[in-house]
Amino acid sequence: MIGGGDAPPPARIVLLSDGKETVPTNPDNPKGCYTAARTAKDQGVPISTISFGTPYGYVEINGQRQPVPVDDEMLKKIAELSGGQAFNASSLVELKNVYVSLQQQIGYETIRGDASAGWLRLGALVLAASVLAAMLINRRLPT
Repeated sequence: MIGGGDAPPPARIVLLSDGKETVPTNPDNPKGCYTAARTAKDQGVPISTISFGTPYGYVEINGQRQPVPVDDEMLKKIAELSGGQAFNASSLVELKNVYVSLQQQIGYETIRGDASAGWLRLGALVLAASVLAAMLINRRLPT
């Protein structure tokens, strides 16, 4: 068992969205985003939000343009309710800068480990299966 203390590990949610919640229509609904943000805060998990888009954004669905304007205010409120930070990115360059900022805040750790145990188990299983198959086919041990 790997030790790490008695407390749960630190956690953070990073939410990338255009910000417009469509279902449910009321963000304070029990399954709405504001309710989820308050629950995250109660659990000690801040939500950092990244609004990515423009006020004039659109997508094409079955040949028809569907407007998808960014809703910065909703994402700001989610971050505020949960104790996280709100970021805005209207271009890929800005999005990369936001990710760099979040990476510095959150951090990560690369741990190299031995991955051979699974392969050894698989090899032993294949060896045992081949010995069993040889005994069933030839009715004697291979020499």
